[in-house]
Amino acid sequence: MINKRFIILFNIFIFSFLTFNTTYGTTLQNKDCLRCHDDPKLVMSDRQGRLESLTVDSLLFARTLHGVYLLCVDCHINADTASHPNTGYTDVNCLACHSKLTGFYPPNSKETLQQKGLKIPEQKMVGEKYLQSKHGQALLNENIDAPQCYDCHTQHYVKPKVDPKSSIHSSKLAYVCFPCHEEGQEISGVMKKLVSFKIKGHRKENLSEKYTESNCQDCHYGASAHGEDAPEELTCPRCHITTQQEKKVLFAPLHSNVPSDKQPVPHITASMYWIIVPFVIIGGLVLIGFILFKKFRIKDEVLLKLFPPPSTNSANN
Repeated sequence: MINKRFIILFNIFIFSFLTFNTTYGTTLQNKDCLRCHDDPKLVMSDRQGRLESLTVDSLLFARTLHGVYLLCVDCHINADTASHPNTGYTDVNCLACHSKLTGFYPPNSKETLQQKGLKIPEQKMVGEKYLQSKHGQALLNENIDAPQCYDCHTQHYVKPKVDPKSSIHSSKLAYVCFPCHEEGQEISGVMKKLVSFKIKGHRKENLSEKYTESNCQDCHYGASAHGEDAPEELTCPRCHITTQQEKKVLFAPLHSNVPSDKQPVPHITASMYWIIVPFVIIGGLVLIGFILFKKFRIKDEVLLKLFPPPSTNSANN
C-alpha cells in the first residue's frame, strides 16, 4: 500500500511543476493578471486599515496606449502570481519612462521600451520640467498632499488630453483640480469677480471659444501641468504670453487692438466703442441730471403753490 504521505508530496510536486511551466516559464500576459484584477470586488487593506480597490477594467485598459503596447509586468515587474498578493510590490513611478532621469521604479523601463521598439515622443518626456513645477517641488519635499501623476491622469486609463474620455480633457479639468484647489470652486471678492467678468467678456471678440474658468489649464498651463511653456494650442497664451503681460491681465484694456488690414470690420466695431461708450455714459449722466433737476424743480413749484411766501404788504401790517 502506497504511503499517503508520499501521495500528498507527489501531488504537490506535480502541481508546483505545472505551475512553474505555465506561469514562470512564460511571461505573464495581461489576460493572466486581469483574470483576477478585472473583478470589481477585488480590494486590499493598507497599513492604516483602509480598503483600496485593486480592480482594473479590462475593456477600458485595453483602449489605452499602455494597454495596447505594454504588459502589466512591464511596469509591475515584481508582480509574480506566487507572492505578490501577500507581499505587495513597489509603486510604479511614471517618470521612469516619461523622463530622462534615472532611479525610478521600474529601473529597467527604458530597456523594456527599447526591446519593444517603442519611443516616447519628446513632448511626453516631461519629468525634468515637472519636478521644477509647484506640483513636482511638493513631491520632492515629501509633502503628503503632493499630487502623483495618477491623481490627474489615473493609473490605468491614461488617454490623450484631446480625447473627450480622458481625465484631463478640458471639459473635465474642474473635476480633477477642484478636489485639491477648493478656492477655485467659488469666485468671491471684487477683484476675482472682475477677472471672471473680463474672461467671459472675451467672447465678444471670438465666439469660437467658451472662455470659461472651468478649463483651469488655459491660464495655469505651467503650474497645473508639467511646468512646460505655453503650448500654441491654448487660447490665453496667444495674447498673454510674457510674465510682464500676465501681471497686467487684470488691468489690460477692455478691448484689444484689432489690426485694420486683417480684420477691418472688427476694427471699425472696436473703434466705435471709443465713440459710443463715452457718448452713452456722458449722455446717460446728463439725462439723469436733467430728470433729477426737473423733478426737484417741479417739487419746488408745488411747494410754492401750497405754501406761498408772505407778501410785502402782509409783512408791513
